[in-house]
Amino acid sequence: MKRILIAGVFLLVAGVVQMIAAGAMDVTTPADPSIANTDLMLQREMYFIGGGFAFIAGVILLAAERVCAHLRRIQDALAVKSDG
Repeated sequence: MKRILIAGVFLLVAGVVQMIAAGAMDVTTPADPSIANTDLMLQREMYFIGGGFAFIAGVILLAAERVCAHLRRIQDALAVKSDG
């Protein structure tokens, strides 16, 4: 369960960092003049969407970890109840 928790937190942090990096990208002046501004804007949006998906995946993993922990407590309570 700790691995799921660690992966969820990692995805949350990675998603936020990627969205911040996408927001900080300079799309007004491309370093290479052959690249159009629209290409840079599209790249920034793709980074932002990818960060959003990573963030959502992290939230889902953390929620799944909490549900599994709750179900384990229920299972333990039922096992104790049936034994005694």
